[in-house]
Amino acid sequence: MSRPKAAVPSYRLHKASGQAVVYLDRREHYLGPYDSPESRQRYAALLYGREAAATKVDPVPKPATFLVAELLLRFATERLPKYLTPDGAPSAEQACYQSVLKIVRELFGQTPA
Repeated sequence: MSRPKAAVPSYRLHKASGQAVVYLDRREHYLGPYDSPESRQRYAALLYGREAAATKVDPVPKPATFLVAELLLRFATERLPKYLTPDGAPSAEQACYQSVLKIVRELFGQTPA
């Protein structure tokens, strides 16, 4: 069974202060002098913000601008240096990575990552 739609919070007069008030999200929001254009605008803005937060819209996917070649370059500059021997020479593992990276770059370098 679906949940009933929540009622729109009412724009009311706070008698003690003479301000407009709306009870929203378990809290009172004072909007300014009752029945003024500013208080009506604040009321509308609060309702709009509440509605926007309640409506979960999937964002439009952004086109992929990051290419596989850029990803491989980052890997080569940031991670490959850790595969050096203690004297600073490339290790056998680093040589294997470099040959694989070369093949992947040639085949898929211009593909979005």
